Amino acid sequence: MVEKTEYTLPKFIDNVHLYMEHISSRNITENFYFPPLPKGSQIQNIAMSSCPDINNEDWVMAVKFSGSKLKLYRHNKDFRWIDIETTHESISPHSSLMYSKKDQRFYVPTPGCNYLCSFDLNFKEKDKLEFVEVRKTDLPKYELFEFMEINSFTRTDHMVESSSGEQFLISWYYGDECKLNYKELTVIHNTKQFKVFREKEELTDRKTKFMSYTENIGDLCIFLGHGEALCIPASTIPGLKPNCIYFAGHNYGVFDITTQTCYLFSTDEGLLSSTQFPSWPHPLSLTPN
Repeated sequence: MVEKTEYTLPKFIDNVHLYMEHISSRNITENFYFPPLPKGSQIQNIAMSSCPDINNEDWVMAVKFSGSKLKLYRHNKDFRWIDIETTHESISPHSSLMYSKKDQRFYVPTPGCNYLCSFDLNFKEKDKLEFVEVRKTDLPKYELFEFMEINSFTRTDHMVESSSGEQFLISWYYGDECKLNYKELTVIHNTKQFKVFREKEELTDRKTKFMSYTENIGDLCIFLGHGEALCIPASTIPGLKPNCIYFAGHNYGVFDITTQTCYLFSTDEGLLSSTQFPSWPHPLSLTPN
């Protein structure tokens, strides 16, 4: 009988070396080391097909670096990173990579999010990336000044999937503000608002995802930060508020989708912010056994 052996999610020695650790039933720590990454690598986020264990030898991990670079690691196939050829036009530099259990594919938005750049678990070197068109429906109506204000903000886009397979597209808007401290001018990135789109599964096909604007995601909470976005029921964790987005990065805060209100967390020294990676647990770390 083979004892099930699950490893921790990847940890960083630095931006070049990744490893996972496991403490066995005999209290022996075992480490699994990934092949080294190129020197100077800056990892933005990691997406995994499943929690790695010795009974599941076919798990796949994809890494998105700052900018438009992607690499893939397929366990028990070949001890190396697979380079995924991308361009600045195909990968949004600040949007996150995610894995869809429902579709069994990795997704990352293109700049402007008119398409999702996509590849499956069997992707091989020199394979071509696929692109899924994003069609947004039921968009809210704005007054002219509101439209001009939103267009002045910087936007990043993030896909997230709930445990039941519901997919959401989140547009994160933030604006730059200048602040003078001790005769030094600093630029502060303040989160302004979010737009949430829910997939219309009855219209979606292999080449097109129809995403409908919504202000109600029910009992769910969405977490965004330096990592793969995650989506969990608020009722499963005391203290979480349903129909909200919790975010971390340039600012820490919560966005109430119902009231369209953004709350930023602060101390006496000012707004909380962090560029550390990761800022929230990986989605797989909250997956029930």
